[in-house]
Amino acid sequence: MTLQACPHCGKKGYKNLKMHLRYCDKSPLEEVARDDADARFEESAKKAETVQDQRVQRAGRKRTFMPSPSPRNRKFPTWAWYLRPNGALPEDAFVTSSAWSPNQRNDMARRGFIEVTPCKSFLMRREDGSLIGGVVMLDPPPKDRWGRILAILEARRPQALAFDQERLAAEQAVAVDSLPSGERMASLSRIATYGARVEALSEPFDSEKLYEFFVEEARLSRRDQSPEAGIRRIIDERVEELVGAGIE
Repeated sequence: MTLQACPHCGKKGYKNLKMHLRYCDKSPLEEVARDDADARFEESAKKAETVQDQRVQRAGRKRTFMPSPSPRNRKFPTWAWYLRPNGALPEDAFVTSSAWSPNQRNDMARRGFIEVTPCKSFLMRREDGSLIGGVVMLDPPPKDRWGRILAILEARRPQALAFDQERLAAEQAVAVDSLPSGERMASLSRIATYGARVEALSEPFDSEKLYEFFVEEARLSRRDQSPEAGIRRIIDERVEELVGAGIE
């Protein structure tokens, strides 16, 4: 291989001259038009401002403490919503479960879980012979069951409020300014979190907003889309036969 010499610094013996030219101190700088440089600077400044605005909005956004919605990319959700035995805020109190067999659902009921959205169990056999089970949400919470759930949440609220007020007071009693930088930021974050929880627990939660959330969840589960509509028809036709087989 022929060795090459750099035309700028005069050094010889380079096998890959292009690589050297990229880092050669004597290589002349590429001419950049002033207008191009200004345009690139303005573009980068706008991107930085946009990112900063988004971060400020996220930081200043008030938490809703609503349950996490079901993934919208799942066209056929196979779970239902339950009220946990503990938790006063909706974010803590509600959880999803795909329990489908009678034994599983009875076990959840014994542990204090209350079914929020009425559901129907199904069991299907795959081509390889394996079984897949799940539940389909049918309707929003019935009025009598919804009233019971709201009463339970309201009964839990005073105790949860007292607990978060105690945590907030204990955290505020710490001399934040004397802490190291990392611990100070963590302490301020906890104070903000406890303060938001205390504010949310200071009054009953918006029951209409929460009910609309479960209405949307049930609608998502029952929407007719191809090919999921065909799966639903199979479930509706064979659910009693399959679930009644006594499979645990």
